[in-house]
Amino acid sequence: MERVQLAAIKRDTGKTSARRLREQGYLPAVLYGQDVDSLPLAVKERDLSQALKLAGRNSLINLQFPGAQDTTVMIKDLQQDRLRNRFVHVDFLKISLKDRIQTEVWLQVVGEEAISKQGLLLQQQIRAVLVECLPTEIPNAIEVNVADLTAGDSVTVGQLQVPEGVTVLADPDEVICSVIVPRVETVEDEPEAGEEAEGQEAAETPDSEEK
Repeated sequence: MERVQLAAIKRDTGKTSARRLREQGYLPAVLYGQDVDSLPLAVKERDLSQALKLAGRNSLINLQFPGAQDTTVMIKDLQQDRLRNRFVHVDFLKISLKDRIQTEVWLQVVGEEAISKQGLLLQQQIRAVLVECLPTEIPNAIEVNVADLTAGDSVTVGQLQVPEGVTVLADPDEVICSVIVPRVETVEDEPEAGEEAEGQEAAETPDSEEK
């Protein structure tokens, strides 16, 4: 698993402090976990964004801040303001590399183009599963191959192929995705111009002439 370096500073708590930090490009953060109750920190938002692009949400991070040696952490919670397209707050969880942890891993669907070539649709019900493993064994994603599926087929959690040492905690019978036939809406045939004209002419012709 990819491991990244991330520098942090200690911060004061309160809305005023948080606002000043954001003005300077920092993101309020909290560190907790083993031997740490709750330590307020701040990290450069730009540095965190680069770490996420490099290694993903489940990356192992060597968090560096004054008065402490490198601390191995993972991102436990990341709050975002989607309207402004920016992060708001991040929680770091201090972990031990020797203890198994639980975390969500994204599902990566491959082979969907084979479904499209059949004129079918793939419906995906879940996009991540909860797993348990050592921090160093967390997969970046779990592959779901749908290339050999056809109409009516589905893939369940129990069919996932995961690396050794990784345990999937989700219900094995839960459906991840299924292949369906797209619905085709039928449109009633409209009379052609000639037929419509003949119908109107017949309606306007009297059954008998007046004498």
